[in-house]
Amino acid sequence: MRARVPVGPTLAAAVAGIGGGLVFASVLLLIEPPTAGLLFWGPVAIATAVSLGAAFGSQLLGTVQHDPEEMAAGDGVGLRFSSLPHAGLMPTADAMIRFDEELRLAAEFARPLCAALFGLDQEAGIDPVDAREALRQLAAGAVRRQDVVTDRGEAELLVLLLETGYSAGWVVAERIHRRVSVAGVGTLRCVLLAPAAGDSLREVLDELDSGLEASREMKVVFADPTRLLTT
Repeated sequence: MRARVPVGPTLAAAVAGIGGGLVFASVLLLIEPPTAGLLFWGPVAIATAVSLGAAFGSQLLGTVQHDPEEMAAGDGVGLRFSSLPHAGLMPTADAMIRFDEELRLAAEFARPLCAALFGLDQEAGIDPVDAREALRQLAAGAVRRQDVVTDRGEAELLVLLLETGYSAGWVVAERIHRRVSVAGVGTLRCVLLAPAAGDSLREVLDELDSGLEASREMKVVFADPTRLLTT
């Protein structure tokens, strides 16, 4: 869905039309001295220029459209995930390099960042390959192009949510969980973590792995590993 620009530009267009009319009148006065005919037709020409400028400017500016991805991306606030392009599955080796880099940038520039680890407890009678592929597609379809989705383990998926705060991260986690539940491929468990400044990639991954293991033992669907592992 695309969003139209507010009607505010119409006023700017009208001002532009008035300016164009004044320039037109100035040119006429430079060409020849003010005669009776010019004094009569001059205001008419100015009014016409103003009307045409306002109409053309309104039509031009009023039809400009903005991509919702451009409007939503950037600060991680109020993201409309369902309207944004789907992410693709990134090779694990490349994802680890990207993850390490994003951890450094988040710490250096105080950017929000979330990491989620999903584990699928498959239903009996469902092909494990099909279940894993369903998890991949459903997770990739619930995040933005800028986010990172990669395999981790036999039936686990790591999702890195860039420029995303903790609360918004849970919105994504719940969305992925809901889609997997509807698909009926198994029980999905999720641990979500907002890494602290200075956390290394190894520390974050170990915490996510341990949190997911504990959530399975406790039969918890959603968990914050920092809380789960300290209780």
